[in-house]
Amino acid sequence: MSGPASELAHLFRALKAPAAARALPKLADRARSEEWSYEQFAATLLKTETDSRDSHESHGGQARIKAARFPARKTLEEFDFAFQRSLKKTDVLHLGQLDFLHGKENVVLLGPPGTGKTHLAIALGIRACLAGHRVLFKTATEWVALLADAQRHERLDQELDRLQRIPLLVCDEVGYIPFDPQAANLMFMLVSRRYERASLIVTSNKPFSAWGEIFGDEVTATAMIDRLVHHADILSLKGDSYRLKDRDLARPPAAKTREPADRTPRPPPPRPAERLPRAPSSPPSPKQGPPDRSRPANAAPARPTGTPPRRPPTPQGVNFQPAQRGQLSTGLDTEHGWVLGRLWFSC
Repeated sequence: MSGPASELAHLFRALKAPAAARALPKLADRARSEEWSYEQFAATLLKTETDSRDSHESHGGQARIKAARFPARKTLEEFDFAFQRSLKKTDVLHLGQLDFLHGKENVVLLGPPGTGKTHLAIALGIRACLAGHRVLFKTATEWVALLADAQRHERLDQELDRLQRIPLLVCDEVGYIPFDPQAANLMFMLVSRRYERASLIVTSNKPFSAWGEIFGDEVTATAMIDRLVHHADILSLKGDSYRLKDRDLARPPAAKTREPADRTPRPPPPRPAERLPRAPSSPPSPKQGPPDRSRPANAAPARPTGTPPRRPPTPQGVNFQPAQRGQLSTGLDTEHGWVLGRLWFSC
């Protein structure tokens, strides 16, 4: 190999550009025959290397995404920032540059269910896969089960060392299921082993103040939170569930409105039947003398001389008229008649 060719081979190895090294002889012959300019030759050679890298990274990125075991494919471009207004888009896009991953820092996403925590965790994990990093995704319950199985087979330390070599672990759904003391210790060991050595993305529907209840021990929870947030970006998501945005369950029930009162005028109540005035009472009888001792005690009192005969009381509320003498009365003859069944006869 001549001097210039040997030097070029060394430079390609230093630049880690094997595709350009393989394409150089043929491209050089073509450039001479077609009389390319130096700029055209350099651009064609470099494009050969970048195309090869893009193809390799694409295939490698897809393999890493598959190995990460994501439950779905999510991207930052698909995230609905118009619905989730509690986040600043600039903050999320900054995380997408993966500076936290290079600094071996953590990302913590807190908020109610359906606010986008898992979406962002998956999207950041896929970004890391496409950038050439290994990622592994599991829920908190699945991480505990994995470590518990390793502990039963007496290889917990080896499993923690293996996980430490993975640049990014995603721990989803912390807080949905409470942990027993053994599970809490396993989670603490995972967080503690990765502290300042590798990155974690953690999502939870509970605030840090409630983690003592989740792990059943305030001391363990405090120690875990201390290591997790020391070097971390913490995003707090708020609002309603995105899954229920098109359903009535996502909106509070509308207040019941009272129907307007019926203003239709109503007829007045019927007036009570008019009553006739009472007949004037008889004038006071003239002063009587001493009682007649010859009359029995239970005899009716004697009528004073000159007093007209007493007539039966007039029924109240009905206007009866007396009949002419010698005719059948249709009503009450209060002056000349007497009752016979339901008829009055005048005399």
